[in-house]
Amino acid sequence: MIVTLIPAAGASSRMGAGDKLLETIKGEPILARTARIALEAGLGPVLVTLRPKDNARQKAIRKHDVTLIEIADADEGMSASLRAGAKAALSQINDGYKTAGDNEYLGMMVLLPDMPEISTDDLKEMDLAHQSSGGMAVRAINEEGQLGHPTLFPDHMLAQFAELVGDKGAAKLIEEPVIRQPIRGARLDLDTPEDWAAWRAKTNTPF
Repeated sequence: MIVTLIPAAGASSRMGAGDKLLETIKGEPILARTARIALEAGLGPVLVTLRPKDNARQKAIRKHDVTLIEIADADEGMSASLRAGAKAALSQINDGYKTAGDNEYLGMMVLLPDMPEISTDDLKEMDLAHQSSGGMAVRAINEEGQLGHPTLFPDHMLAQFAELVGDKGAAKLIEEPVIRQPIRGARLDLDTPEDWAAWRAKTNTPF
């Protein structure tokens, strides 16, 4: 079983008056798309962190069977979501031991919500790399071999998330050896109106 964590408690400050996680792709908010592909991968529970009373983002994903986690200290940055998400994931994983197969490796995948080209198949490939390696950490890389997202952490690493502070991610917790899984779009995230406009023009993707 793999718990997927979607950290969606950021302020989207680089979008001006807009919210990057509510930008639509073929009529679907990207946050809802991210939750959907995580659920369709069928790896295990999906957790989504949000700011308290973020009604717009809650509405965007209300039809999806995900667990919402409110992050009161979201202004601290990404680490607040990662700490809370890892704590909740550990609880889910501990329950999952009762139903996991004898040869199944458990963990948590961090899936950023603003990456429009990550697919359900990509998530399955991440899990396959994790399982076939005997439960090693897995990091996505792009076509040029550059490290990107998502990242899959073995369950034994999750207690270390309690030590994270500030707006940094959890990649520093990973020590070699680590599996590097090629994924197209592993470095493509859309943070600004210009990013969205350029991606839509390049891919001819409708709103």
